[in-house]
Amino acid sequence: MSFWDTQEDDENSLSNILDHDPVDMEAVITNPSLFQSFRIRDEQLMNVLIKNENLKKTIEIIFTNSNVKTAKLGLELFGVKSPLLKYVFQDQKLAEMVLSYINSTDEVKSGYSIRFFMNSFKEIPEVTSNFFNTYPDAYKTLFALCDKVGVADLITTIASNLQIENCWFIWSALLIAAGKDLGAAPKVWKSAPFLKLASDSAKIQLKQKIALIRVVKSIVSSINPSPLTNRISEILPQIFSNQELQLPVLELALILPKNITIVSEAKKLALSPLPSNPKSVAALSILTKFAYNKCEDIFKPLASKFIADTSNTFFMLEYVNFFKEATKDPSLAQKSADLFAPYILKNARRSEWRKSVPRIGFLMMIAEQIDLYSENIDGWEDFRNNELKQWKERESGTPDDSVSMETISLAQRMAASEGIKGTSPEEPKSATGIPPKSDFSSPIIEKEEPKPAVEEPKKVEEPKKEEEKEPVKEEEPSEDEEPVKTNNAPNPLQNFSIPPPRPQQPKTTDISVEKFFELIKDPFWNYNGLPPEQVFHVKEAFDTAEEAFEFLVKQV
Repeated sequence: MSFWDTQEDDENSLSNILDHDPVDMEAVITNPSLFQSFRIRDEQLMNVLIKNENLKKTIEIIFTNSNVKTAKLGLELFGVKSPLLKYVFQDQKLAEMVLSYINSTDEVKSGYSIRFFMNSFKEIPEVTSNFFNTYPDAYKTLFALCDKVGVADLITTIASNLQIENCWFIWSALLIAAGKDLGAAPKVWKSAPFLKLASDSAKIQLKQKIALIRVVKSIVSSINPSPLTNRISEILPQIFSNQELQLPVLELALILPKNITIVSEAKKLALSPLPSNPKSVAALSILTKFAYNKCEDIFKPLASKFIADTSNTFFMLEYVNFFKEATKDPSLAQKSADLFAPYILKNARRSEWRKSVPRIGFLMMIAEQIDLYSENIDGWEDFRNNELKQWKERESGTPDDSVSMETISLAQRMAASEGIKGTSPEEPKSATGIPPKSDFSSPIIEKEEPKPAVEEPKKVEEPKKEEEKEPVKEEEPSEDEEPVKTNNAPNPLQNFSIPPPRPQQPKTTDISVEKFFELIKDPFWNYNGLPPEQVFHVKEAFDTAEEAFEFLVKQV
């Protein structure tokens, strides 16, 4: 290295840059030695960085520099455990400057501001909280932007770093959402910033009010029932009077103590005309939690709505939850049996399962509940011993003995005599719906005698020759080889007939919900409809996973 090279390196060294007055902060931030010196808290470097004017320059570089890499390097100086964070809050104007960029139209710059305060709450929570509690426009700024996910997270972070009694902004958020002057605020929360926020309530848009209520819900969900949660519950009816805010208020009410007015309003909403909507579903959730034992007056109308609703699986699922709770009352239990039994006996028969696939699962759940206390219902015993029994066995994964042996024998006779041309009514095909090559009829299968398959349904080694032929041989296997090779080859009959009872179905006949999920995740289908658990509850209604998947696709 020449003398001149050494001189040039010395001039660009971090130490030399720091010696200049004023210091070029962009040169400092982009210097390769910066973070090595910063980690060891180099005295010369730290003395420069903590100066007020240099902090201001650094903040300007982070938020105004067109070079993204340089801006990110500057932000790294204010990471978690950075000693520089506390110096920013020593001058409130610097903290206000950082906060002002949270409203930037540039999402990246806005994200930088959120990240700065997230880091400061982790490192110096008391100092950061004091800034937000004393700067009148701090919460106003956050509330105006609370529909941004990052800002909502920041508000929640603020609450998590404070004792709940000091989170006066919760009351401010509810006050803003209500748009009214509420005198029920705790005395400790009647501060200047609280009053300032209250006066600005008219300036907050509807979507921001909704976001505020959901932020409050996120915060309050971690609080045990207390006088504070009771007081918040008391003011919900005043917010509920705004129809646009009813859904988030119902969601908030679910995690608060019972409010009689909200329950009364929930009864009306739960019975609102079809089609069901998120608001009526949330209202039914309120009844399930708080009033399941006081809904005799609406029990029959709700049941009629459930029967009439053929599309909203959210409502049907919540109704089942409500039904289970409500029928803990003996009088309602008997009333429900009289009300639902005739409908279930007509519409939940095995022959009807395919006609009302989304609803059959819910009907069977109700049937299981009715079966606990059903007595002297005409036709119910037959339903219990057939449809309900089959349903329970299939749900628990146990074989259905009522159809197994007879159907197996029939399927095996057909397979042996016809060369496996199809499936039995109860038997699923392969997961893709297309039989593998080895599953088509072959001369070997046609030559097999059906008798062994009929007499010994659990031993179907003979047809396994088909699998032997497929992958390997040019010549047919002899009768002697068969006993040896059948143990290693899968039985093609298992893909087309109901197999003998066994602990686990082979993969090609898996009709579990998990298998359907696996199909849907296949990018080939490009499925973008409702999740299967929302529209599909009855795997027994289909013969194949393919059919079930096609049904889901039609729900798009």
